[in-house]
Amino acid sequence: MRKLAIFLTGLAVGFIVAAVAVFVAADRVTFLGVKVSYGVVLAVVWILLVQAWLARFFQTKLASAGVALGWIGGTILMGLGTHAGDTALPAVTRSTVYLILGAIAVAMGSMLPVLRKPSEKL
Repeated sequence: MRKLAIFLTGLAVGFIVAAVAVFVAADRVTFLGVKVSYGVVLAVVWILLVQAWLARFFQTKLASAGVALGWIGGTILMGLGTHAGDTALPAVTRSTVYLILGAIAVAMGSMLPVLRKPSEKL
């Protein structure tokens, strides 16, 4: 039962990460006349950090696998759009780069070794 709870926690966190990361990935700034999409990098790094933290907190990769599946499901839902045609992932290069790098990040995050907590004994 504990494993299921850990996986479902990861799944819920993955949906939240996807909902936030989709909007963070769209962020960009103009620097010397060039638009820089720093949000994509920020979103991908955040995905990896969340996966690593959950794996360390629960001491199992099951949580980061749940985040990966939650991120995939959440990103698909965010990309579907509404009946009015609105979508959080427009068909632009920035979104494509986010999807590719995000997919690589969740796969990498699921395979990273679990960081061990420091021992209580000295």
